[in-house]
Amino acid sequence: MKNISITAAFLLIWTFSFSQNICKRKVSTFSPSSTSYTISGSATLTDSLGALYLSFSSTFSTNSGPDLYIYLSIRNQAPTVAGNTNIEVAKLSSFSGAQTYVVPSGVKIGDYDFVTIHCKRFNSFWDGGPLGTQSCINIASYDTISKTACLRYLSPSKKYTWTKSGAYMDTLRRANARGGDSILSINLTVKAVDNGIVKNNQTLMATDSTARYQWIECATQKPIVGDTNRSFTSTKNGFYAVVVTKNGCSDTSKCESITFGASTSNITDTSCHRYRSPSGKYVWDTSGIYTDTIQNGAASGSDSIISIMLTIKTVDTAIAYANLVMSSSAQNAAFEWYDCDLKTLVPNSTRNTFVPNKVGNFAAVISQNGCVDTTTCYEVKSITNDTTFTDSMCFSYTSPSGRLEWTTSGTYNDTIKGGNIAGGDSILTINVIIHTIDTGSVDSNGTIIAKSASGSVFFHWYDCDNDSLVPNEFGRRYTPKISGNYAVILLDNDCVDTSKCHRIIISKDTTNSVIATEVKFSGIEVFPNPTSGIVYINLEQIQEESLITVINISGEVVSSQKSQEGQNAVINLGEVRGLYFIQVESQSAKKTFKVINR
Repeated sequence: MKNISITAAFLLIWTFSFSQNICKRKVSTFSPSSTSYTISGSATLTDSLGALYLSFSSTFSTNSGPDLYIYLSIRNQAPTVAGNTNIEVAKLSSFSGAQTYVVPSGVKIGDYDFVTIHCKRFNSFWDGGPLGTQSCINIASYDTISKTACLRYLSPSKKYTWTKSGAYMDTLRRANARGGDSILSINLTVKAVDNGIVKNNQTLMATDSTARYQWIECATQKPIVGDTNRSFTSTKNGFYAVVVTKNGCSDTSKCESITFGASTSNITDTSCHRYRSPSGKYVWDTSGIYTDTIQNGAASGSDSIISIMLTIKTVDTAIAYANLVMSSSAQNAAFEWYDCDLKTLVPNSTRNTFVPNKVGNFAAVISQNGCVDTTTCYEVKSITNDTTFTDSMCFSYTSPSGRLEWTTSGTYNDTIKGGNIAGGDSILTINVIIHTIDTGSVDSNGTIIAKSASGSVFFHWYDCDNDSLVPNEFGRRYTPKISGNYAVILLDNDCVDTSKCHRIIISKDTTNSVIATEVKFSGIEVFPNPTSGIVYINLEQIQEESLITVINISGEVVSSQKSQEGQNAVINLGEVRGLYFIQVESQSAKKTFKVINR
């Protein structure tokens, strides 16, 4: 039958979230200048947490000159040219090598189209290069959300559908290898609706007696005017259902058939792709309710009228070709790949992916929902069984087969099983370059120092409490002026990462001078994490009484207990899955741990 619309309501509450959306535009090469000055290398304009940075690559170099300044402009011309809207970024600090600059506030990543260098002293245009198309990635971490849904809820990853209230976990895999996974803890409330009906001859009745009702005719999906009571009595042959609304949610019952007289009948049928009516007069290729007439088909010799509730099952026949691999998006299906030129099935090709070893035309034979269909033939114009290529990523690299993940640079092999026409494997050799950032940081008498000493790293300090950048703090060292939690964001090789948050408290000593100290526990271990209920806390190095508090994602205190000096603790999180915060606090220090109960 045709789909009957269901009214659904969703309520979304973000209770804890921190993620970075990083957008970039790159100058791959600088344009040849009409002057004798040239620029080599590349540059990248990066938007991170609302701040804009301009970075030159390690291969950057330009002719030396006095008072060289960097500009963003709408044209590849000197900033003094009339009509060339521009913004001065900074004075060039070095004529070569990696370097990063902060773009003045208020400028957006799409405002300008060129990066240029200009000599102010002699009003001489050095050179410029075009900024490419903007691309964005997300460096994500933990997110905890609360959701309310009607009837069912599809998880953010679209992997799961939940129909009951509870605490659930979901993981969003990174869009590309430059972004981390986002682990979601979802506190879900599902509102159910009783959509049951009972039949007594020509009368139908909803089983829920405390809801609102609207009876509909399934053939047209239109409401029957005036029929809003719990019960409904039909006066003619057909299929009928009721839309039940309760607690802000609506659901539709199944369609029930009602018949009058021997010359009319209702049937339900299912077919693959298309359906020929009993009379042979019609062919239908979409689900719905149809009427067919068989002349002289009744026992009395009169015409027989048949009402058919029809379900047409289809097969997802979409295929794609990328990076030497043909793939089908069909779910819960079986596959056989087909050589359209030889008009034969490819041996041992029963996966949803297929790597041809020759040029030609190929298709997939897909079995899905009890039906079989063949995709259109896709022309592969060039192919190799084995190939070698170089790629670079931040932090980690996932192999083309999806089976392997590498975190260090090197030359690796990946195998796509049964990928070629002969049934053999397709072997890929990848020269992988992994870029990493040292996010370590230490505190020294109230000054936080980033451990990374690379000359190409750009630093920007971050206020963890207010989820905002600290204005004009770009050095490797930072001394906060007020108490709070602080971290440093590091940018290097087009990669972005963030250090841990340091807790700094500002107090005054007897000489009235300001002293900053980090509040921390050393030696505490919380394990296992994730856990299946039981959490152990190693407090052997804590030489004072501690208060241990467990807080759920809604901010509610689940449990609280004291631990004596050096005494370990055991916490039982129970069977409710989700993200918990375990807070350990003494008279002189305090620390919070995030634990996942799965």
